[in-house]
Amino acid sequence: MDELHIGIWGPEKAGKTTYVLALKQYLRRVQSLAAHNPEDTQLSRDARWTLEATPDTQRDLREVEDKFLQGIFPPATDPGADPKIYAMTFKKAGRAHIPYHVSMLDAAGAHVMDDADRSGYLNMLSECTGLLLLLDPDADMSGTGQTYFAALDRLMGFVDEAYPIYLAFCLTKVDQDRFWPPPAGQEQIQALCWEEVQGFADFYELHKGRFNDHFFAVSAVGRVETPDGSARPNIVVEGEAARMADYGDAWRPYRLFDPLLWLFDRVDDHILPPPQRLIMKRHYKE
Repeated sequence: MDELHIGIWGPEKAGKTTYVLALKQYLRRVQSLAAHNPEDTQLSRDARWTLEATPDTQRDLREVEDKFLQGIFPPATDPGADPKIYAMTFKKAGRAHIPYHVSMLDAAGAHVMDDADRSGYLNMLSECTGLLLLLDPDADMSGTGQTYFAALDRLMGFVDEAYPIYLAFCLTKVDQDRFWPPPAGQEQIQALCWEEVQGFADFYELHKGRFNDHFFAVSAVGRVETPDGSARPNIVVEGEAARMADYGDAWRPYRLFDPLLWLFDRVDDHILPPPQRLIMKRHYKE
C-alpha cells in the first residue's frame, strides 16, 4: 500500500502534540506492560505493534519529548507556524504485508484560515486518508472553538463526495473524574460528545454524509492504578499549569491507539478510496 496520510486536529490546547508523544511512548513500553498484565487483552493486542519515527520526526519531537518524559505537557502549537508532519512507520508482528507508513499532520488549533486559504492548509487536511479530530470537553467553544467548527465546515467543502473521508472523533481527557470510567459503546460515546462539546452536534448533522466515522474516548495521561485496584487521576495542577503526576511504570494512556487501529482495519478491509493525490512531502523512498 502507499503511504497513509492522517491528520490530527483539535481546538487550541486539545492535546494534539501530546497525543503523538503519548502514543510514541506507549508503543515503546507496551510490551513490558503486557508482560506484567498477561490477562489484559488490550495490552496483548497493542504489544504486537511497534512504532519507528523517521530521523526528521525524532528531531522535531526531541525537545518536547524530553519534557514530556518529565511529565511536562508541550506548549500550544504556534498558530503562525507551518503545520508539522510527523512521519512514522507502524509494524505488526507476524504480518506478511508491508508496514503502515503514516504521515501525521499536526495543525495548530488556533490557526485562523483566511477566505482564500493561502496556505493550502484545508486542502492538506482534505487530502488525508483519515483525520483524528480531537474533541476537548474543556475547550471554550465561544472563542477559538467557534473558529474550529467554522474551519471544519469549510474543510468538508474540500472533500470529494465520491470518496468520503474517514473521521475518528476522539473525545479527549476522559481521565477526569466526571467521565471515569469512560463509556465503551458507540452510542454512549457519541451522546457524550453531543453533551460535552458545544457545536459538535450541529456540525455532525450537517456534514455526516461526507465522511465515514467512528467515536472514541481517549486520554493521553490515563489514570494510575493503586495497590487496592482503584485508579486515581494522573494530573497535578500547579497554579494555572498542569503536569502529569506519574510517568513511571504505573503510567498508561487510555485507548490512545484505538483510532489508528480503526483506520488500519479500513485498509485491511479494502474499503478505503483509491489512492488520493498526495500533496505533502514524501518521507519514504519506494
